Amino acid sequence: MQPSKHWKNIEAKVAKFFGTRRTPLSGGNSGHTRSDTLHPRLFIEAKHRKNSAAVNLYEQTVVLAKKEEKVPFLVLHKKKSRVYVVVCAMKDLIAISREIVDRGITDETQLESVSKTGPTKRSRGRPI
Repeated sequence: MQPSKHWKNIEAKVAKFFGTRRTPLSGGNSGHTRSDTLHPRLFIEAKHRKNSAAVNLYEQTVVLAKKEEKVPFLVLHKKKSRVYVVVCAMKDLIAISREIVDRGITDETQLESVSKTGPTKRSRGRPI
């Protein structure tokens, strides 16, 4: 039995959503980029898995959000990290983006307050 190439279709759908094409061949072998798409500004990595902890958490969020007629939006954060990772359905990106713009946030520097965890010994009281 030949291995499934369904992941190629997933990469192509994601690329099309962002107005670009799937990277030919396999990542770094293409000579273009290691990204799954040829987008000029976004490094897009599309994963097709039988199971995913992040997707499982997101699916639980969807159930809760539906009950309240809200857009599901999962934020993951690892302890002692400054990074917040967002998980949402691609179809919801526009609605979520609108919420950000409606709050007047038009630049990533305005989001810095979200990732500040307060002063540490290393920062000597200055915000991180």
